[in-house]
Amino acid sequence: MWPKLAFLAAVAAVGASPAPGSVTLVEDAARTLAAGRHGVTAFSLAYRYTEHGPAHNVDRSARAVVLRDDGAVVKMRAFGDDSNKPTYVEDDYHLPIETKYLTEYRFTAGTAACDRCPPGAVAVDFTSLKRDDEHGDGTMWIDGSPAHFVALHFHPSVLPAHTDSADISVAFGQVLPDLWDVTVTEQQYNGHTFIFHGWGHVQQKQIDYRRYASVAEGLTALSAAEPAPSAATPQKR
Repeated sequence: MWPKLAFLAAVAAVGASPAPGSVTLVEDAARTLAAGRHGVTAFSLAYRYTEHGPAHNVDRSARAVVLRDDGAVVKMRAFGDDSNKPTYVEDDYHLPIETKYLTEYRFTAGTAACDRCPPGAVAVDFTSLKRDDEHGDGTMWIDGSPAHFVALHFHPSVLPAHTDSADISVAFGQVLPDLWDVTVTEQQYNGHTFIFHGWGHVQQKQIDYRRYASVAEGLTALSAAEPAPSAATPQKR
């Protein structure tokens, strides 16, 4: 009986595919994202910024359309006052989701749970090798075959002036039949000056993804575009 069990175990071991390592999993997901972003794509961006401090409150929103070519931003058309032009999280941070930034991070197996992720999503912790305000340390969750990113949570390696803590989360979803991309980004900053404390919050929604045959076609559509129908809603404090 024991030899038979040993034989069956050996057969199972040969037939089973080993789980990919953390680095391989991230590389696969980054390649999936790059393949999906290939070509000319655009999306509507709904942005809202709220800030609270002693005798100082800000609440502003903006809408824009972003045109990309192979994942690189070609043009952003903002609606409304230019002073309210929205920021773009991938301009603010070198996120470890693009192949060109992967060498700037170290990846290890993670254990953190993700309530909004599908069952079976794998956690991978990342640590920035560059300690500056464009990088961060956190966890990403990867799912599917081919692998794709479903969520990202991190803290900047270096905090902005007068900031005590910063917390950034990025959610991904299937935005086109062949593309999983960013859908919602939340950024929370808490800080103080002298004895005065305050906070700032950014919510960015990316909706209405579409493809164009060329950059010229995309620019023509951009010039005729209307603002996104729904604005982002700030997190209540």
